[in-house]
Amino acid sequence: MYFEEYVNNLLAQKEKIDDVYLQRLMFAQNTISGQKLNFKRTVALPYLLNDLGVRRSKSPSLLAESMAAKVGVKIPSTEMLTKDLSACAIESFADLCDAVVLCTGDYDAVANAAMNRKEELVQGRDYISLVYSGTAIAEPLPQEAVYFFQFASECARNDMDAIIALHRAAATALKRLHNYSQTTGFIKQLMQHPVGTLAEELKKVALANNLYALLLIMDTSKRSHDYAKDMITLNAHLECSCIIDEGCKCSDTVKSEAARYRSQIAINYAQLLQNEGNYKGAVAFLERNLEQVQKDSPEYMPEALAAAGYACYMNGQFSDAVEHLQKAVDLFDGIGEIMGKKTATEILISSLEKSERNAEAQTVTAAYLTEFKGVTQ
Repeated sequence: MYFEEYVNNLLAQKEKIDDVYLQRLMFAQNTISGQKLNFKRTVALPYLLNDLGVRRSKSPSLLAESMAAKVGVKIPSTEMLTKDLSACAIESFADLCDAVVLCTGDYDAVANAAMNRKEELVQGRDYISLVYSGTAIAEPLPQEAVYFFQFASECARNDMDAIIALHRAAATALKRLHNYSQTTGFIKQLMQHPVGTLAEELKKVALANNLYALLLIMDTSKRSHDYAKDMITLNAHLECSCIIDEGCKCSDTVKSEAARYRSQIAINYAQLLQNEGNYKGAVAFLERNLEQVQKDSPEYMPEALAAAGYACYMNGQFSDAVEHLQKAVDLFDGIGEIMGKKTATEILISSLEKSERNAEAQTVTAAYLTEFKGVTQ
């Protein structure tokens, strides 16, 4: 297997590999061997094929290219990886796709293999395989991705899995196809799906609210009034639920997921405020978000800091922007998020220049030009 050879060749020189990438290689080696060791998934070892926004990250491929060049090993081509994924046991498909994207960033290989094995995947009815396939396919073949997510909702292991699959179907219809009526249909289907606990109801409403907010941004027709009305209604329902059952109890995992999503909603809401020119309000909202993230989900501070830094920059608070963005750049570096670091660095340079800290700006610019030479969005 091409991928196995690549992983083994890199691990043979593991003393040259950075810690973040070494952790991903060891995870891949464990996956290939069929062992089920308990690797703790963190922001440095993320579920790249489980993104709620159905996005592809460019950082994994950049990290892989950097490490492969450092060791002198060639990354397998998309064609090679497609062959590996098309030939593996269907029971191992999801795990191997997970490892391939983590270590190479090659979403196209997963997309190709998923389409090659579409009939097998549908017959197998494995929820994770269907969701991973949909995520990889969403960019080149969004309508196929919608099918995978919709079918995954029917094969879900529990109520929340079904809801999350429907969320992905809605996000794909909205962001890739710009099909607002289809998006609304998926959101309503999501909201009508029953759940067993108040914690799940709260999470369901949060997911729907964020989708409605994106609809308000993207669809400027009169239909937006209906979206706003739905969102207000959902919030009223949520508030009533909280009042009725103040003793909502849930696992640490659910709390962590909620904390992460709350931060993403805060960032999206701040974007709405900025679109309206309310930069001061966006800064205030994101400053509160920083306190909450630091307290409840500190592993997601890089994104929260970058968002707050950008809002400060747009509001003319350049010194505050520098403070937040410098921290974000350092933290992005620690989790291998190259594109996040690149964007934050660009705004940091401009903030330093606006603050008349020209010597620092020149130093950061020189490092930026060296580190990100040839890297594009």
